[in-house]
Amino acid sequence: MDVRITILHLSDIHRTRDEPAGNDELLHALRADFEQFARDGVPRPQAVLVSGDVSQSAEPSEYAEAAEFLAHLAEVLELPREAIVVVPGNHDVHWPTSEDAFVTRRQQPRGLAPELVIPFGDRFLCARSEVDYQQRFANFRSFFSDFTGLTYPLARPEQFTIHHLPGLPVAVAGFNSCDLNDHERSQGVIHSGAIAAASEQLADFAGYRLALWHHDLNWRQAGSRDYLEVDSLRQLSQRTFNLGLVGHTHRPAANNACTLEGFDLPVVAAGSLCAGPRQRGESVPRSYNIIELRGDVARVYVRVKDERHTPWRPCVRFRAANGNFCHYYDVPLPRVPTGLVGASVEAQTPSVSHPSPQTSPNKPPDGCDSGGFARVRLDPDVSPFQVVGTLPEDCPSYVFRSCDHQLATALAKHALITVSGDFQTGKSSLLVRARGYGRTLKRNRICLLDLQGLPTFSVEQFHSRFFALVGRQLGASEPLTDWIALDELVRDRPLALLLDEFGHLTADVARQFVPALWHFAMVHRRSVRVVVSTPVSLKNLLSDWGLQNPKYGQGWQTVAVQPLDDSGLDFLLSLLPAAAQAVAHQHRQVIAASSGLRVVSLQKLCALLYEHCQQQPNHGEMLRIIGDDRSYR
Repeated sequence: MDVRITILHLSDIHRTRDEPAGNDELLHALRADFEQFARDGVPRPQAVLVSGDVSQSAEPSEYAEAAEFLAHLAEVLELPREAIVVVPGNHDVHWPTSEDAFVTRRQQPRGLAPELVIPFGDRFLCARSEVDYQQRFANFRSFFSDFTGLTYPLARPEQFTIHHLPGLPVAVAGFNSCDLNDHERSQGVIHSGAIAAASEQLADFAGYRLALWHHDLNWRQAGSRDYLEVDSLRQLSQRTFNLGLVGHTHRPAANNACTLEGFDLPVVAAGSLCAGPRQRGESVPRSYNIIELRGDVARVYVRVKDERHTPWRPCVRFRAANGNFCHYYDVPLPRVPTGLVGASVEAQTPSVSHPSPQTSPNKPPDGCDSGGFARVRLDPDVSPFQVVGTLPEDCPSYVFRSCDHQLATALAKHALITVSGDFQTGKSSLLVRARGYGRTLKRNRICLLDLQGLPTFSVEQFHSRFFALVGRQLGASEPLTDWIALDELVRDRPLALLLDEFGHLTADVARQFVPALWHFAMVHRRSVRVVVSTPVSLKNLLSDWGLQNPKYGQGWQTVAVQPLDDSGLDFLLSLLPAAAQAVAHQHRQVIAASSGLRVVSLQKLCALLYEHCQQQPNHGEMLRIIGDDRSYR
């Protein structure tokens, strides 16, 4: 398709009590941002898709406010209401009604769908009936009907809506991923009957087919089930849709759901438009997406709002092909043939792109300690992989990349170094290896701190804990209390200060700590090395912290940490037992797509495959492990 189509992707537009933004406030800021679009190179939206959480607690007054907001938004963009598509989210479940729909029984009743029965100790929470259970969406259904003029389906297998955007070659299937969300359950589920029926209706549509639902794929809280279940995701990915749009986690993100059959579905998540800091996290700004469909690619522009009374701005944290940061990222779209729902044909998916070839993955930088790799002999009874956490210095599955060589070079020349890269790419593990990189560090005192473990709610407590830990690691004879005491230690012997999770600092702490750290490194630049890790550019961090003096961004050498390349993946797979190696190499493209070639994701997958092979290797079970998205999280 040569035509370019632009969509405003909003999510989680519910207002929270800690920061109850009104409609006038929201619309005024958005209108100003729309006027800024042309200057930022962002096309103006031709449709609006809202991926759930229209209300905070599914009360009628909240829906009235949301309907007014969407109606005025349509006027600002000069769009008909038919160009606005809305689906429910977990906040659109009315909990009081949900509680009234259940009764407690000693035995599981006959005739009631099993999924409407919740085991509760030695009792069962049972829905009174299917109709009673669906009343938890009654307020959302009224809002949907009043705003769109359409009736939202009552029966679970029918809870989807099809929207052909006016004047555009785009069809949107809106799904309810809260099929089994109630006052007790939170996991995202889309009824399989709804997915099948929507797929059949769109089977012959020749334009873009978009799927819109609420629950994201990458919920990161340990032990949480607050994400879209795997079976729903697999059914969605079977070549009916070009792109999935979601929300829920209040963070912008992109994932690719890839199955063993060769099908895939890119999924783009929008952050929250107006949730307060308590729900989205103090360090997570409000955000929304502008998505431009341009041929076989979706270009996603992310806009963020740092504080309630600051303007929207482009989120400049994405890496372009030339290596520079930009305010968008591109998502390849799979080709979806017409008339092939349920057919068994060869998948037509884009090839997985990899970074340019890097240095040999298991060779450390010249003249540097390998971090224990060369001295470790693989024990066939001990897994070389690690499921979670930073890889220790003697980990035999550590993959040496170009960033290792960049860091070794930087340590020999620069006092200030940033290790920058996306989440789960191995920044923390690289910092661990900085101990042995660069001949200059062999005579240095070395201190490695994870700032995420330090208190940041108080400047005084942070500084007290920071200097106490530094003094303890350096073996100081007396407790360190400030930078002056650290100055004395540096005169005695050079220092390497390795600070992981630098972005964890709050603005209050950073505004005092960063200038002092910068001055300390500059004064002692011949004998001090300061290395910090961050998922975004230092320039953006300084801006977020309100550090406007440009000198604090000067003198830093950046080491870019990228996902693995082909040789890095091959090295990890080569450490698997023979049976797992064979299956993994056969489904190499699935592994690459599902993991995004992120170090942490690949380590977990390989650890699971290795553990399985210590028992009785089973081909089907290894296929299940490779195809399960939980194997990469």
